[in-house]
Amino acid sequence: MSDTLPAGADYARRNASVEFDGVTLVDCRYASSLRTPRHAHARPYFGFVLSGSYRESYGAHALDVAAGAVAFHPAEARHVTTLSAAGLHVFRIELDPSRLTRLLGRTLPDAPAILAPDSASIARRMRDELRRRDALSPLVIDALSVELAASLVRTPRDPIAPRWLARAYERLRDDFARGATLSALAPTRASTARISPASSARASAVRRASCCGSCASSTRSRCSRRRTCRSRRSRSPPASRPRATSPRRSAPMPESHRPHSGATRATKRNRGARRARVRGVNVLRMKRLLALSLVLVACHVYAKSERYVIYVHGKAVEEGGRRPSTEFGVYEYDAILKAFRDGGFIVSSEQRPKGADVNVYAKRVADEVRTLLRRGVPPSHITVIGASKGAIITMRASTLLQNPDVRYVLLGDCNDWVYKNYDIRLSGHVLSIYDAGDDFGVSCAPFFRRAGALREHDELELRLGLRHGFLYAPRREWIDPAARWARGGKR
Repeated sequence: MSDTLPAGADYARRNASVEFDGVTLVDCRYASSLRTPRHAHARPYFGFVLSGSYRESYGAHALDVAAGAVAFHPAEARHVTTLSAAGLHVFRIELDPSRLTRLLGRTLPDAPAILAPDSASIARRMRDELRRRDALSPLVIDALSVELAASLVRTPRDPIAPRWLARAYERLRDDFARGATLSALAPTRASTARISPASSARASAVRRASCCGSCASSTRSRCSRRRTCRSRRSRSPPASRPRATSPRRSAPMPESHRPHSGATRATKRNRGARRARVRGVNVLRMKRLLALSLVLVACHVYAKSERYVIYVHGKAVEEGGRRPSTEFGVYEYDAILKAFRDGGFIVSSEQRPKGADVNVYAKRVADEVRTLLRRGVPPSHITVIGASKGAIITMRASTLLQNPDVRYVLLGDCNDWVYKNYDIRLSGHVLSIYDAGDDFGVSCAPFFRRAGALREHDELELRLGLRHGFLYAPRREWIDPAARWARGGKR
């Protein structure tokens, strides 16, 4: 008997299946704590989890899917599905691969994957369309299925920011501790910063806005004094107010007593010029405030498109400094940080003192991640990379955070001693890398089985013959997979 299930078939307790021109929609409900036999599906499909969670094991690779996520399952990929105790409710979207290949111009991937969070809205619209079901439903469902498949095969790209904004953000980030000013961010000449004339004009506006804070403060204080004086005059008794007396004009005033008409016109002109200058100054201040606001908003948007790496070093750096020499070779701490910075990441790393406590520094790493999240950085743009003892700290930080979207890379310290002595419940997207001959770091499979909010995990076994020393230098064999993982891709 074949273990490949035809379209619309599954081990669900109750199925409701409808087909629209090559797209099969299946509403599946499964029994709680179900474990299916190893099987495959004849057609690829997307699974939108409405409630519950499950794990699919593809040999050494496993995929954990929680409620609200959309997962892609390739055709003919044999796996075992394990359901949570709460059961499972999934909306499945089965596709005709040949038709999609013709429309998209490329084949669907042959590996399972979890789609971006915005794909859930497409699947939800397809389910709503299935409930509505009118004459236009087949057309709408067909278009949404192509959009869902395109979101899978399209390579994600970060928002493109202009070069002047990138340089301004770098200056702001590097000089933040020394108190960077807007005048320092704006270059004095467009040629020195290599920006366009339009960007130079914007930089000049930023440079002129450097005094907007003091101008706004002085204007605010003058207006406050004027309001106070007016309120005091309004509260004074009528008897105390000086009355202005005007001469009776029963008879025309003699020519000798009239004010000089030329002086009066000059006074009026001066008053009008002063009013015009005040209006011009106020408009200029408003423009400066607007320029400052635009720069700050642009820097905030650009910061959200950056990707952050928090590197947690090994025990050798604690005991021997930033370039210690051990039996496994020289630990190139600064070279590793430079390799990730050269890859386009914003890298942070704290050198720990000798004998640093794992739990204390795990909390510090978790607090650093929470700080980035409060600043608006997406959790999928944050990756914590831990090496040797730093891997234990990283695992404990993952346990404290329990954020399913933060990414982690563990380098060479999964072993039985760590498993027994630390309470570790991994969460998020975790990649494990170790060398086959390493005595300290072996497979993290036991930690994956005892995980918490683990959304995805993968493992890479190297055969470099360097044992624990493979992580002491920025070798391409582990730097490149870690960088791809940090950018949201696969190893």
